[in-house]
Amino acid sequence: PPLPPDRKEELDIDIEQLKQLAKEAAGPLSIERYSPSEREINHVLSTVTMTFNQPMIAVSSLDEVMNVEDLDISLTPKVEGRWRWTG
Repeated sequence: PPLPPDRKEELDIDIEQLKQLAKEAAGPLSIERYSPSEREINHVLSTVTMTFNQPMIAVSSLDEVMNVEDLDISLTPKVEGRWRWTG
């Protein structure tokens, strides 16, 4: 049964172990959707979008500046521009 709301219980939780369990439960990362399609890449683009099969960053950190090197994502061929998370 759940604890009464006025009672607190201390738990010994290993955050790193929880992160690893969450990563295993999520399965492999994949791109579900992307734009433009392979047929549309013959013109100058202003935006390339990708939708992943699982959350990538906390929504609360969308406004934070991120270094491209920290993302572990790349485009081939390399293009000029910047990365931005949209949620």
